[in-house]
Amino acid sequence: MSGVLPKRVVITGISAVTPVGPTIEATFQGLLEKKNGIRKLTESDMEFINNIKIHSGGPLDGWDLELWKKKAGTVKSMYHALGVCTAWTALEDAKWKPSNEEQYTRTGIMYGSARTSSPDISIAHREVVKHGYGRLDRIILTKLIPSMIVGSVTIPHHICGFSNSIVSGNCTGTNAIGDAYRTVGFGEADVMIAGSAEHDFDALVYDSLIKGNYGFNLQVDQNPSEASRPFDKARNGWVYGIGAGCVILEELSHALKRGAHIYAEVVGYSMLSEGGDETAKAGTGVLRTMKRAIRDNPVDAVFADAPGYGSWDEGEANAIEQMFGKKVDVSAIKGSIGHLNSASSSVNVAVAAYSLHKGMVPPIRNLTNPVNGNVNFVMNPVKKDLRGLVANSVNYDGTAFGSIVLKKYTN
Repeated sequence: MSGVLPKRVVITGISAVTPVGPTIEATFQGLLEKKNGIRKLTESDMEFINNIKIHSGGPLDGWDLELWKKKAGTVKSMYHALGVCTAWTALEDAKWKPSNEEQYTRTGIMYGSARTSSPDISIAHREVVKHGYGRLDRIILTKLIPSMIVGSVTIPHHICGFSNSIVSGNCTGTNAIGDAYRTVGFGEADVMIAGSAEHDFDALVYDSLIKGNYGFNLQVDQNPSEASRPFDKARNGWVYGIGAGCVILEELSHALKRGAHIYAEVVGYSMLSEGGDETAKAGTGVLRTMKRAIRDNPVDAVFADAPGYGSWDEGEANAIEQMFGKKVDVSAIKGSIGHLNSASSSVNVAVAAYSLHKGMVPPIRNLTNPVNGNVNFVMNPVKKDLRGLVANSVNYDGTAFGSIVLKKYTN
């Protein structure tokens, strides 16, 4: 998946909704300030929260759910509202609104999620148990289909170009953005919307994570604000959050012709499987993926996946040390926002692109005792002229490692 593509591809729009901010601007400022997005949840955040053992996570305080449910059309799930919100606001940021047949067919979308709207599955189950199948919501199936975000975005904007719905676990956002990059780079589209959204605040999901030993932080309730600890020796598992991220990818000459603002140029992409060995702990998989994506491009910062879980953080830190030593600044955003599952990777790329644009690298919240002393972890905001950076994602199995490489646009 690496190699130079026939056409240059740039990012002209960015959007994010996270536990520290309802926009990319608010999210980035929150990360710079080491703002905390993790707190005790209430019944309004998650039904039956008091019936399970864990009661904390990263909700979306300050985001207007009802407004975006209305804009999402007939599909009223939070997952679809998040997707519509980030896709539409990214298009607005890019100032791109297709208006003729060529533009309709040369604009496409790659958007995905790992599990769509888990709360709607639980609601449907309770309705069946209580009333039988005759009382099911008539649009329940549309709420559970990942590709519905694609329709909710394309239909109002008359977008008819290349489209796909991506499911790659935690790497979904990287996969969507990377494949969209290749779609534009090979000339199949002029503009691509790419991202991912996740809403898993559901007692069924939480309870299964608690019982399944998936690395969930079982002590999060003791001190929620300090529970998510990327790259810290005291890390004790990842903490759930919800959110979404999206970028607009555009062919360079198309962007220049219409005078679009360019945040960054995409110059590398790689997605690899784990191969059945202990690649996570050793860092082998992350190292392979970064090497394949970066090639000879300059990198001044790494936006790590770092969920704050066992060997995953250690392995990624080892890979960064092997490839860069202390030559690059290393940031990780999950200390502030938690682990957003499939949305983590798209938000990571969105924040990385915005960081390149601003010339600022946000610090890592809750990092006090680094797991690796030979890596330059960012403890306070770093202001510098960034030439390029890499954003990583790590999954638990299957499509296990992903990297997107961005560089500062120069003519």
